Amino acid sequence: MNEFLAALLKAYWNLDYYDFLFRTGFEDCQHSLEKFKSFQLGCQKLMEFDSDTLQSIVTLSVKENAETTTINQNSKGNSQVAA
Repeated sequence: MNEFLAALLKAYWNLDYYDFLFRTGFEDCQHSLEKFKSFQLGCQKLMEFDSDTLQSIVTLSVKENAETTTINQNSKGNSQVAA
């Protein structure tokens, strides 16, 4: 998580609008400018959390997603056997 946050912070400070366009493949238009502003705001908001809190949130979400995927795969397998 610390590595991700460090990379995000670096991108936030070093990435200007035209670099953003280049990296994303977006065209220079109002929509792209809004996306760039959203990226900047998203970075700012994420940086309001300490890395331990973000790690806790992400770890729990990944665990829940893995459990849901396993349940869905098991349900799919059972329905195929029944058919």
